[in-house]
Amino acid sequence: MTIPVLAALLIGATMQQQTDTTIAVRAGARLEVELMNGTVAVRTWNRSAVRVQATHNRSTHIDVSGRGPVIRVTAERRGAEGNADFVFTVPADISIAATGTGMDAEVNGIRGEVSIENVAGNLRLNGGRGRVRLESVQGDISVTGATGTVEVYTVNRGIRLSAVSGTVSAETVNGPIVMEHMQASSVNAETVNGMIIHDGALRAGGEYAFATHNGAVWLVVPEDAGARIRVETYTGNLDSSFAVTMRKTAGADARNFSFVIGNGSANVSIESFGGDVRLRRPGEARPGSNGRNAPLEQ
Repeated sequence: MTIPVLAALLIGATMQQQTDTTIAVRAGARLEVELMNGTVAVRTWNRSAVRVQATHNRSTHIDVSGRGPVIRVTAERRGAEGNADFVFTVPADISIAATGTGMDAEVNGIRGEVSIENVAGNLRLNGGRGRVRLESVQGDISVTGATGTVEVYTVNRGIRLSAVSGTVSAETVNGPIVMEHMQASSVNAETVNGMIIHDGALRAGGEYAFATHNGAVWLVVPEDAGARIRVETYTGNLDSSFAVTMRKTAGADARNFSFVIGNGSANVSIESFGGDVRLRRPGEARPGSNGRNAPLEQ
């Protein structure tokens, strides 16, 4: 290794600084984070305090301020947002709001509201109650165990939801939407270029809408489900691994089918322009499985 390269590495190492501060908070506090580039990791403890740990370069200043119930943390560099890697240790009942540009975020164990927005970077949430909103452009989004009003939006990546309950809205353009172990009473999932999979409850009185342009829709139907299902497709087919009796209500440019399962207490709408619609029993293989065509009643 040459002396100039070694010197550059040593200078870079010495420019890294550590910030570590703890501030007391009351129940129901809110943590707000602003970051240009870097990472945000949130974990919980049983103390009524927020610990802020950050790794950053010398030109970035970490500001931690508390006003009433709000703790605000920023990484700034000469009047602009700076770069840093954060680890927050917080009470479980706190609410989180984080915004960034190139920011990866992972939040675990929160029982308050969560709002995370970035341009590029993956977002991962385990927990969250009440209003939960995650939004990205170039990032995968994963949410597990959230309950309440859950809104998830990305553009050029995929969405994965697991064990989510309440009201769910999930949208992307170029990516799949995969939903597993769902307990939601209302789901609206839309993508343009991607597959949609929903595996979970179809609750009595629930509203479920799935729409994709260039992708298949896989709906896993619980054994005790009662649902009124409407399917609209243009070039795709309906494929069910169990018998259903359908009525065709096709218009001139589309193929529309409707049928009832059980008592029909939930409403399900499925739209796919160029992809197949597949109905599966719980536990059956999803993509790649072979089902049989359902009988069609004209």
